Amino acid sequence: MRTVGARIRDTRLAKGMTQRQLGERAGVGVPYISGIETGKERAGETVLQRIALALDIDPDELAVAAGRIPAYLMDPIMRHPGEAVATLRSFARTAEGWRP
Repeated sequence: MRTVGARIRDTRLAKGMTQRQLGERAGVGVPYISGIETGKERAGETVLQRIALALDIDPDELAVAAGRIPAYLMDPIMRHPGEAVATLRSFARTAEGWRP
C-alpha cells in the first residue's frame, strides 16, 4: 500500500512542483514537506487539506490515503479505494450522529 507521503510526492512531481513550491502554496516549510513525503513527519488534518488544495486534489481522498478512517472501516475502503470517498460521504449523510 502506498503511503500518503508517497502519494503527495508522486502528485507533486507529476505536476512539476518542487518541495519549496508546494510548501509555499500550503504554508509550510520545505523540511516539513520532506518529512511528510519520507514518512518522518505526520501531517495533521489542516496541513493535509492545505497540501491537497495546493496539489489540486480532493482533500478527502488524501485523508483516506493518510489512514484517517477508523480501523473497522479501513478494510472495505482499501478493497474499493475508488469508491471510498463517495461511500464515506454517503455514510456520513445517512448516519449523522451515529457512533459505534
